[in-house]
Amino acid sequence: MTDLFTSAEKPTAPPEPFTVSQVSKRIHDLLDGRIGRVDVIGQMNSPNFGKHWYFTLTDGDAKIDCAMWASSVSKHRATGGSWVPSQGDQVVVRGRVGHYAKFGKTQIYVERIKPAGETKGRLQLEYEALLLEFREAGWFDECHKKQLPEYPRRIAVITSGTSAAMHDVIETTRRRMPSVELLIVNALMQGDGSPDSVSEAIRKVDANAKSMGIDAVIVTRGGGGLEELWSFNDRRVVEAAFKCNTPIVVAIGHESDTTIIELVADHRASTPTQAVMVLVPDRDELMQMVEHYGVRLQT
Repeated sequence: MTDLFTSAEKPTAPPEPFTVSQVSKRIHDLLDGRIGRVDVIGQMNSPNFGKHWYFTLTDGDAKIDCAMWASSVSKHRATGGSWVPSQGDQVVVRGRVGHYAKFGKTQIYVERIKPAGETKGRLQLEYEALLLEFREAGWFDECHKKQLPEYPRRIAVITSGTSAAMHDVIETTRRRMPSVELLIVNALMQGDGSPDSVSEAIRKVDANAKSMGIDAVIVTRGGGGLEELWSFNDRRVVEAAFKCNTPIVVAIGHESDTTIIELVADHRASTPTQAVMVLVPDRDELMQMVEHYGVRLQT
């Protein structure tokens, strides 16, 4: 007689059950990996605004909770003016979809928020208004551009003391003309305190240029979006650069980024490296020139 329990394959043990925490983490990882950062349009409901902003976006029968942390709220207030969404507003949010394990719910961690249908943000509109104002005032005219020194001996560089831009300026100067002295002026190149920091640095350098033997000024930083580069459209910074009596070269962002300080500067460079190249002559080229004229004098 066949014993079914001995002749048949023994059943395998069932897998260990997941813990709630493990399931929650899997859900979070799937959402973050598959969806990532998204733009979502919906109707504002149940707003609870304090240090952090909590609200729900609805669309017909669907809804999703949203959380906007204090850092993102502060950035919104700095760039979005006084606009605060209200109950029933149609809004567009940008953020990451995640799973909040503590309450077992899916929500959007909002980084930006704006009214639905807004084609231009407040900063873009303000940029265009400032651009028009300074252009009509003649601040971009060639008659205001100062000639750059042919052989500068000392250059003040206004930038972040830990930036890649500073490194590029130093390395390019060493390669082209090691005898040129660089005076690094550390300034806050982004954020709420940046306009005051940069404008004050320009004024101080200019006020002491003669006594310190400063022949030219470079203002530079790496690329970024309109928000990150906004300090260089700020009226205080633009005015300081325009009124600077020392020749000033500005390299902000990349070639596609144009800030207003670049338009009032005596020369605009697309990169920190190019800013050095327009100011600092190449030692090897000068040596070749000297040798060339030396040969001509002997013939």
